[in-house]
Amino acid sequence: MKIDLFRKLCMNFNKEPNEELYLLWNEELEEYDQIYVEEAIKEILSTDRYFPTIARIMEVLKTIKPREFTEEEKTKRMEQRGVIPKWLYQDIKNEPIDKETEKEFEDFNKFIEDFRKEEEENENI
Repeated sequence: MKIDLFRKLCMNFNKEPNEELYLLWNEELEEYDQIYVEEAIKEILSTDRYFPTIARIMEVLKTIKPREFTEEEKTKRMEQRGVIPKWLYQDIKNEPIDKETEKEFEDFNKFIEDFRKEEEENENI
């Protein structure tokens, strides 16, 4: 969860921002997409009378319908996560460094190969 979103929640419910609570929320909500967390918080801000618990946020998250993302949004989101989209469509070369790095690189190339196969299969449907 973005810190400004957490601060907005605290301000709305007259609660002093607490770093420990913020870190806990980040840990518990990290598996959820930021866009959906923001939507849940906006809904809570407009409907709830009391400062929400993590359980309340997760409850609202379950009610949010998945949305379709444009190709531009998908690209932007991949870049935010450190994935460069052009990697998905070209061969990546690696200078051998050590066995562990070489193994990680092989795993990454396998992921890219599987991704390409899945894309081809989806295009053929």
